[in-house]
Amino acid sequence: MIRPLSEADLERWIYIRQAAYQDFTDYREPGHRARLLSRLPYGYGAFEGTELASAAFFYPLPMYLAGRLVEMVGLAGVLTAPEYRRRGHVKALLLDGLQRLHQRGVGWCLEYPFDPFYYAKYGWQSVINGMAFSLPSQLLYQAFTVRLRPQLKRVALEPTLTQVQAIYHAWARRYNGTLSRDEAVRPDWSNLIRAPWDTRERHLYLAADAYCVLQPHSDEAADRQEAIIYDYAFTSPQGRLNLLAFWGNLFGQYERVRVTLPGDEPLTRELDEFIKPTSYFQVRIVDIKAALAAFTSPVAASLALAVSDDFCPWNDGVFVVSLSPQGIAVTARDQAPDLSLDVRTLAALLFGDLSAATAANAGLLQGDIGVARQLAELSAGNRPFMAGHDYF
Repeated sequence: MIRPLSEADLERWIYIRQAAYQDFTDYREPGHRARLLSRLPYGYGAFEGTELASAAFFYPLPMYLAGRLVEMVGLAGVLTAPEYRRRGHVKALLLDGLQRLHQRGVGWCLEYPFDPFYYAKYGWQSVINGMAFSLPSQLLYQAFTVRLRPQLKRVALEPTLTQVQAIYHAWARRYNGTLSRDEAVRPDWSNLIRAPWDTRERHLYLAADAYCVLQPHSDEAADRQEAIIYDYAFTSPQGRLNLLAFWGNLFGQYERVRVTLPGDEPLTRELDEFIKPTSYFQVRIVDIKAALAAFTSPVAASLALAVSDDFCPWNDGVFVVSLSPQGIAVTARDQAPDLSLDVRTLAALLFGDLSAATAANAGLLQGDIGVARQLAELSAGNRPFMAGHDYF
């Protein structure tokens, strides 16, 4: 049986969290307990008899896609009690959740996987979420700070929040999968400087066209001080240079700077030797019609797509996609397709993570590659990126 979680399930859920995540937070403390209770409205549980066996949470998280805010859902907190594992509970929760989202007209579901191959079986597609680096601050100093005086100054968040938000949204709409941070579900802005579960200090630095949230870190194993760039954004080329010069100006105080850069950052081409494991998240098309409704096309065209989706039968079939500058309409129809592909490849093309040529060379699609190019161009050149602060 699957049903929404309630406060009566809290203690059992805490037990499963402790077993699954090695989470030994003291949830008798009112603040921590209130944080869990605030998540319950988004949770669903699979039960054996009356006992909670497995749980999953589906958070409504508006995100940017091709420059527009789109209703998406973040899948998180998926766990199963050790004694009930390998009985199909997570699979059942995923299908139940996708069916509910489909009925609501939600087009996309994102998640950070514990095992990407597990979720790939059910139609989730991994996309590159930028590249993580650990950079010597001296390198940045020599490249940028010696010729540019940093403009960022340390400020408090509350009196500057409106300015910081404006910079963030101008930056965020350039990427796919960036959160709106609207505070409706998660207190993203409230927790930017100090989250209740994290006692480490963070500092906000601000200029007219850029900001940066820095978290000091002592790497005791390497006996060095690191600056973790927890969040940042800029609105102009000069703002980008200000950020790079500011990070270089940390030389002398911090030996290294840890930062995740989006795939379109030119500096990434010069930093191969400092790259850490690439971060990623996974995207899932919940409903093809709703997913495509997030886009517009600069040209009018009609495309027939044969999509295969073994997990969500409502996405499996031939769809006629009518493109126009006013929007995109999708109709299921029995006709010969121009292009055939699976739902994961379609997600990667639409999310800006896969080119039509790469998909064709890898054998991920069959038919007219020109149609695949038209689909890939709907993302308007935007690449996937989600800041570390927005991990869910």
